[in-house]
Amino acid sequence: MSRTGTGPQTLTAVQSADQTVLYARYRQGRIDYYRDLATSHPLLQRFVPGWLARAHGFPTQLPATE
Repeated sequence: MSRTGTGPQTLTAVQSADQTVLYARYRQGRIDYYRDLATSHPLLQRFVPGWLARAHGFPTQLPATE
């Protein structure tokens, strides 16, 4: 296991996954996480606009690689 806690099976799964789908799920997961966090902890609602602005700063589609 690496220092990040990501083991070889996880790395293999990530590398073999459809990168476009993985990227879209990761991006949406961030958005859902922030919304759920604020729902669970109402005092955090004030941070939601900034969190979502950052999450929406990620392109909606996987950027092309060269």
